[in-house]
Amino acid sequence: MTTNITPIRHMVTNAMAPAAPQTRLRLTARGRRLLIALVVIPTVLALLWAMFTGGGANATNTTFGNTLTYITVDTNDDLWQIAQREAPQADTRDYVEALISLNHLQGEIQPGQRLALPTGF
Repeated sequence: MTTNITPIRHMVTNAMAPAAPQTRLRLTARGRRLLIALVVIPTVLALLWAMFTGGGANATNTTFGNTLTYITVDTNDDLWQIAQREAPQADTRDYVEALISLNHLQGEIQPGQRLALPTGF
């Protein structure tokens, strides 16, 4: 009787196996162009959209209401007297500040000058 003996082969475990070389991810010129296009095109479109649709000023004046009343400055009138005469129930300082802001006043008022009166006081 013949016995065939197969030799036991020495098995190599993964821990002992040599490490596989790591490959680096490389972008081709075509890939770089695609990546740049994916960033630049949406950015340019967003900027164009913002330029043409956003940034517009609202022309309504909510601080002073929608309708204005005008007066003509009399001789010896000053802003304090106008504020006390036109809005006696309001704080005179606030009304004077509103008069200056509404009429874009830089200095003294002159007799005959036309002033818009703020509403809402």
